[in-house]
Amino acid sequence: MTENTKIFVSKFPQTVTLDTLQTLFASCGTIVATKEKFLRKQLHHVIFTFQSAAEAQSAVEKFNSHDMDGSSLRVEFVQDKPKESKKTTPEKVTTKKGFVVEYQPDGTGTVQKGKRKANTEPKTKETKREKKQKQRGPLSNTRLHLRPIPKTLHTQELADLLKEHKVKEVFIPASRFEWNVNLGYCFVEFEDEAECAKFLEKGTFDIQGTLAKLEKSEIIERKPGGVSF
Repeated sequence: MTENTKIFVSKFPQTVTLDTLQTLFASCGTIVATKEKFLRKQLHHVIFTFQSAAEAQSAVEKFNSHDMDGSSLRVEFVQDKPKESKKTTPEKVTTKKGFVVEYQPDGTGTVQKGKRKANTEPKTKETKREKKQKQRGPLSNTRLHLRPIPKTLHTQELADLLKEHKVKEVFIPASRFEWNVNLGYCFVEFEDEAECAKFLEKGTFDIQGTLAKLEKSEIIERKPGGVSF
């Protein structure tokens, strides 16, 4: 005998109510749960759960094909859906463009054949800062880049602020469109690497109330005739 306690009831007249069905099937045993389904506002089928498998078996045997106001009842056990087994082997799928993708059990896939080989996992987008870092050339050990600086700062003013350090050159790019205004950053070349490293350890430098961030600069040859303050 099956241990199933759920039965599926359908094919009853449209005029039958849920209470009528409950009363009818309660004659076979104790109903512990009821689940009904309506279709177009009419009762379509009912699932009864009995207290024991023997009671459910009795209801199936007694009322399956039972005549009810001219309709033959359909009463059967509810079949449990089989559990899906987890995939343990890769699955190959051919795309519309002719690529064969092998999907692993964890959901990732890799192109096996085609014009290219690439991992189908989503790529992380590079930030603008990361792209810029890749494009940058080798960094200088004696030159620093300071940003931001006051827009009206002049070379001599910055040189006076750095007179306690061994500074070889100060360069502040000037704006070509605004008179007496710089671009908001500058370069400082030190006489040796030790002095540059010592100054870089500060992290920031106060320039007339503006806190400039210190970073190593690229090794770039400045073209003669550049506009500066």
